[in-house]
Amino acid sequence: MPNVRMDHVLVGNAKDLPSVQSTGAGPCLVLVLFDRQTKTAALAHISSSTDIARAMVQIYSQLAAQGAPTSRLEARIYGGWLGFSEKTLAGIEAQLRLRQIPVLEKDVLGDIGFRLNDYLGQATRVMSSSCKSCIDDSIKNIEFNLSTGEAYNVVPQTCTSTTGPRQTLLPFKDSLAPK
Repeated sequence: MPNVRMDHVLVGNAKDLPSVQSTGAGPCLVLVLFDRQTKTAALAHISSSTDIARAMVQIYSQLAAQGAPTSRLEARIYGGWLGFSEKTLAGIEAQLRLRQIPVLEKDVLGDIGFRLNDYLGQATRVMSSSCKSCIDDSIKNIEFNLSTGEAYNVVPQTCTSTTGPRQTLLPFKDSLAPK
């Protein structure tokens, strides 16, 4: 699966690229723009030094070239650190408002609180003391599935808690995305 590095973007569709990820988004923000009709997405790893207005124009252009006009896009934003990433977040949100792109999911500035689903699909709370080594509230490792339009925070395969090994995909907390 391709990994999008800091200050890079990857644009693709589900038939060519089932999933894409970006790891280590701490002070950076990860922006996902998705067109459900064409199942085309852009995943951008945006740092505080990114020229957001210029980057967004390039991203919109790449999406349009693949048949995903801005009128059909929906956005998701992840990552960032409280006290460090507010200006970058405000810049991204301003650019999205200019194109009237709705933000369906946002987990930013350290406001997490994951739900962890075990293999039986039962929801349990992750206690930071039980799995602290693999779930750091300030770092996001995003995986976006272009077929389903779902985003996950991916934790290391070695993650275990007091009740044993757990799945590696953690759905985000306050998702506004359609179920």
